[in-house]
Amino acid sequence: MKNDAPTKIPAAALLTLTIPAIALAAAASKPMVLFGPGWPFDLDTVVTVDSRATLSKAGALRIETGHTRPWPGITLKAPDGKWDLSAYNRLCLDVKNLGTEPLTLSCRLDSPHANATSNRVTGRIALAPGAAGTLTVQIFPAPW
Repeated sequence: MKNDAPTKIPAAALLTLTIPAIALAAAASKPMVLFGPGWPFDLDTVVTVDSRATLSKAGALRIETGHTRPWPGITLKAPDGKWDLSAYNRLCLDVKNLGTEPLTLSCRLDSPHANATSNRVTGRIALAPGAAGTLTVQIFPAPW
């Protein structure tokens, strides 16, 4: 695992690995599961910044973050370099805040042509301690 480990871990978020992108078009009406329990998942492919990623016994991805960097978190890269999400309108992640403090969790999707200001979309969810929810990122038709 590529790691920039935190010096202290004040909060944790548990992400299940079932991350379906829900189809927009009738021809692609079934979700595409990018990660899921029982699927092969290599923690060595997770890039961390001021965070630590582990797998739970149930197959969920657990992320613990620190506060030493401005944007702590992880990057999940597509196994073949990219996913074709052009037929989908959103990405959904089932998440849970395992910490004792409120948590705002963000997920950013970058297109192959993304830069610091364009060709990317972000979704956010605020979770109270112990709360679970679904973080949704809207995917807009190209061109962005």
